[in-house]
Amino acid sequence: MEKIRMAKQKVQDFREKIQDLSKPKKLLLIILVLAVPAGIAIATALLVIWKGKKK
Repeated sequence: MEKIRMAKQKVQDFREKIQDLSKPKKLLLIILVLAVPAGIAIATALLVIWKGKKK
């Protein structure tokens, strides 16, 4: 139960830090959060295509 309480506190602290950020920094954070999974997906797709052409 202690770990759950600590995790909830960390999430709350993170939310407060995000609220304190300026608008441009919030936008940059959102872009980064969305860009990382998209980059992984694109890299995976390119790897699959490249491996397919090699055979």
